[in-house]
Amino acid sequence: MKVGVLLAAGSVNLEAAYSAARVLEELGSKEVVIIHTTSPGSEENARRFERWLRSAGLKVERASVKSDAEAGMEERLKQLRSVEADVVVVSPGGASLAALASRAFERIAHVTFPFSLWNGLHYPYVPRPFQKVYVLGNVKRSFTNLAKAFPEELPAAPVRRLVAGLVRKLNEAGGRCYKVKVVLSAGHQEIVNVATDLCEGSVRKLAEAGTTAVRSLGYLESQRVLERGSQSLVWASGLLPIRVEPGKEYIADSSAIYLGALNLHVARVIRLRTPRCAFYEMIHKYEEGAKRTKLDVIGLISKYLVDEARGTEFPSPTDLCDKAFFQSDPLLIHDKVILTEDNGIKMMWMASPLSKLARVESPKRARTVKEALEVEHYTYPFALYGLLQFYAMLKLVKGELRELGRELFAGSVEVDGEAVDEI
Repeated sequence: MKVGVLLAAGSVNLEAAYSAARVLEELGSKEVVIIHTTSPGSEENARRFERWLRSAGLKVERASVKSDAEAGMEERLKQLRSVEADVVVVSPGGASLAALASRAFERIAHVTFPFSLWNGLHYPYVPRPFQKVYVLGNVKRSFTNLAKAFPEELPAAPVRRLVAGLVRKLNEAGGRCYKVKVVLSAGHQEIVNVATDLCEGSVRKLAEAGTTAVRSLGYLESQRVLERGSQSLVWASGLLPIRVEPGKEYIADSSAIYLGALNLHVARVIRLRTPRCAFYEMIHKYEEGAKRTKLDVIGLISKYLVDEARGTEFPSPTDLCDKAFFQSDPLLIHDKVILTEDNGIKMMWMASPLSKLARVESPKRARTVKEALEVEHYTYPFALYGLLQFYAMLKLVKGELRELGRELFAGSVEVDGEAVDEI
């Protein structure tokens, strides 16, 4: 069976084309025809997509259709009808090309995408059950797992890279639907032990796992095994959410980064700007965390959060944020919101004339299951990413501890009862 994939210009459409591999899996196909427009951006996407498909051993051909600027609808429809394909994936094609394809072909396929924290990733780095394949027209399905076939192209940021690599392992081990179990412990104290069915997942169950993790880390803090503040990792990972006003542009200090403000930026709930003072604070906290006798989990993950925040930089003096915010350029902070959990900064800012240019706000932690479920962006895809990110963060912390000659954390991830990763 030959699968056609429409492809327009733009990085979002190229990512959607990579996820069209889900249609190849569902139909058991190894033949692809890339149907792209003649615009330079579309042709470049087609070249990159072709290389990716060929690296997986698939048979690939290309067919071009004139762009909107070059031809009218009737001529473009005629060109599409000349392409031989048994089913055509419209998701990466753009509006006009997809509309024409619905007239040109009898069988149309669409691949869903969970968005949320999965923005910027594509198959096989998104859980297969989140990318359902819908086909309009009678098509015989014959599932073939292709997750191992494609070249490894992991993100550069360290935490996100670990999550993406872990999800690839999940897809390689699982079928159309699969169950994932995550277990994490510190010494004899269990932190997380949760199993979830990705096709029938319960966000409530993951929220319960988050509240359990908060209690467990709190117990370890009370026993002076972990440094105070380690509970923040549950929110930093997204396993539990924070609440802020959506649609705003926030300038975050390190305390807001430690509570997961970066997650809201990735999920496009807010636009986040990270000032240089926050980078300075996180690097300093990492250096201090590596020296302490008690284990400072947030300090040890700080180095990696610095890399995760790259691309959101905002100019500020390189100093502690409680000083740097008040030295910032008033023109740059106008109509933005300072996001901090530091009550000292909040009180000083509200007493400052700068408060007329930018207000200050604190992220609100969801501490109970009820509070978590009331947060609009806290969906099952968000919470599952948070669970896997929590695991990835503790795996990175364990690596830091090993460098210091110390051991504490252990854990594993299973797919349908089989271990696919351990820390």
